[in-house]
Amino acid sequence: MKKQTKKQQSGRSMIEMVGVLAIMGLITAAAFVLINSAMSSQRLSRIDDDVAGIVNGVRLLYNSQPDFNGAETGATSKGEDTLILLGFGNEDKAYQNPYGGKYEITQSIGNKTFTVTITGLGDKTCTVLAARDWTGATSKGTCTAGTDGKKTLGITYGKSDERMNP
Repeated sequence: MKKQTKKQQSGRSMIEMVGVLAIMGLITAAAFVLINSAMSSQRLSRIDDDVAGIVNGVRLLYNSQPDFNGAETGATSKGEDTLILLGFGNEDKAYQNPYGGKYEITQSIGNKTFTVTITGLGDKTCTVLAARDWTGATSKGTCTAGTDGKKTLGITYGKSDERMNP
């Protein structure tokens, strides 16, 4: 008599496949969260670098002057836009921040201070940036409502001393 043997089956069951797909889904979701966090951190870091560059540039440009007269976005006393003069944009396109808004410079308080304004920010981003300790700023940043429904952050800087040394 011949001996009958059962054929062994190989392969994966449906439950095993669903388990593998569920694990892959969790890993993918975690990766998206980490990527969003990294991108947000990079945008905030770029704003820090841009503002520091603008502030240092304005102080160097106006170091030999008694005040910040002419340190503005738009035409200065020399007929040039301060941001363009500092390399932050050109005549065709204003320099944009990572959130799609613009950087602007205005002078105030008898031209003894200037304000760097960042437009086009969301509520959370503006709040985070306003809470930062901006190096050399005379006050913390202030969030206000913009005309486009976005927030605007203003950071004011003043003279370090009478000769305006940075």
